[in-house]
Amino acid sequence: MKLDAALANRKHEKTKTLLPDAAATLRDLAQMAARAEFRSDLYYRLNVFPVLIPPLRERGEDISQFVEHFVEVLLQAHGEAH
Repeated sequence: MKLDAALANRKHEKTKTLLPDAAATLRDLAQMAARAEFRSDLYYRLNVFPVLIPPLRERGEDISQFVEHFVEVLLQAHGEAH
């Protein structure tokens, strides 16, 4: 299955499930598309509504929430709900 066809149809042909249009990368796809290193048509399909989230290293206050969440998940997985 080609990615651009799936994005255009918004469905996976074999499973008939809807596909979310989400992608994540550390690369600057706009620059790559401008230099023809990334397909511009695919870039514009993926870039309809960009969500820019700073890396976790720049959001130190969020780390404690992640720790609490994953500790709770692990406790539940081992039958020791908190």
